[in-house]
Amino acid sequence: MKFSKILFIVLGMAFILSCKPGEDGPDAIIGNSISVPNEVTTVQTSLEFDSDWTLENRASWFVVTPMRGSAGTANLTISILETNSGLKERAGNFAVTVNGTETLYYVFQDGTPGFSISTDSYTVPSTGQTFAFPVEGNVRYEAVPDVDWLTVTGIQYDSTLLEDNHTYSKYMTSVVSLSIQANDGELREGHITLTGEDGVTTATITVEQIGSLVADYSRTFVRRTLALKFTGTWCQFCPPMSLAIEEAERKDPNHIVAMNLHVAKSAFEYMNHNAFIAMFGVDGYPTGIVNYYGKVGVYNVYEPLAEAFLELAAEAVSELPSNTVIGGSTRLKNDTVYADISIASKEAGLYSLNAFLLEDGLVYPQAGASDDYVHNSVIRIEMTDNLMGDNVSLEANGTYVTQLKVRVPSSVENTDNLHVVVYTTYRGTFTGNVGWTTLTYQDFGYVVDNVVNIPINTLVKYAYED
Repeated sequence: MKFSKILFIVLGMAFILSCKPGEDGPDAIIGNSISVPNEVTTVQTSLEFDSDWTLENRASWFVVTPMRGSAGTANLTISILETNSGLKERAGNFAVTVNGTETLYYVFQDGTPGFSISTDSYTVPSTGQTFAFPVEGNVRYEAVPDVDWLTVTGIQYDSTLLEDNHTYSKYMTSVVSLSIQANDGELREGHITLTGEDGVTTATITVEQIGSLVADYSRTFVRRTLALKFTGTWCQFCPPMSLAIEEAERKDPNHIVAMNLHVAKSAFEYMNHNAFIAMFGVDGYPTGIVNYYGKVGVYNVYEPLAEAFLELAAEAVSELPSNTVIGGSTRLKNDTVYADISIASKEAGLYSLNAFLLEDGLVYPQAGASDDYVHNSVIRIEMTDNLMGDNVSLEANGTYVTQLKVRVPSSVENTDNLHVVVYTTYRGTFTGNVGWTTLTYQDFGYVVDNVVNIPINTLVKYAYED
């Protein structure tokens, strides 16, 4: 609520009306505050003093004049020198001293109308459900969906007090509540348009709802390679292999997925590391395991090692085409990560479904590298009931659908950097022909058929080689 003129009474005490978001009428609040518009202009106000007074300006974006006067009515001019480009009110103050007593007056400048939306796209499971998403901004708005399977059931607004502890901010946190119908078809997408009461401020939110991901069995499924590295923050020989896998991923992101398993005494120790160390006979670090059949040892130059990982991925595409393809979505809700996974299979068979929650962007000293080394694709916890994967029976030209969930471990530093790696394995082995000095093909009893990386709050569809 804007006031071009406000009367301050009782020896400099200010009286102002302030509107709380969500209420129809104003609340009378005693305070030394005035709201001014978001424009270069002047605002007139009056104060009553019973003695001589002096004024001190304490903000750079406005000036109050005159700066001194005698007892009686003081007609003050607040000259706004610049506009506010932010969404939140800009706060400043000036002080008036009467008979040695200083009184502080607040000036709040409106923000630029707009929304602050951290996420403009959401993926939800196929079930019928209620769903809510947050919106921040300084305008009330109408939310209108463009599809009949989305219904807006309500908008709730909230705000906080400004620095004077009396005036409610026009910058509000709101929650849009939705009712979403069940989806028994394919993936579908809807949009919700937010239109501010000013008729100008708009935003669009996208809602994707997974259904039954439909595979094209006539096409060649993408064949991704899993590069699993055993490592530790204390391992001075590990950085070259990390760089090699990252370089291989960068050059061929469609065919390589990395996981870093930190062992004992590492800052990011995975609690079940011993089981995997025993499975793969790891006796030195780093050790790379490719698709559960290639074992890569220490090499101190990362460029040629990256080429070795690229050759292993290319070999898998040509010599071990995948029978399965994996898609799905992940979401974070109430400190729990949910993964809705779909696996399409061309031929029937028995497989193991493996899934791990990983985190990127972990800054921690790394032996052999730097004190601000960034650790990515760090395994935090498994998401399956069985450590070595859950058994699944797949049908010919069929789809297997499941939901995995896990509570976010306390060790996770930033949930925005979480992602889920899901892969299928089958009993068997493979011996290839990539020649590399520290590579051996070994029989560990299983072969990775395919793998997918799904960032948090993201949908990944089935992918194909062609």
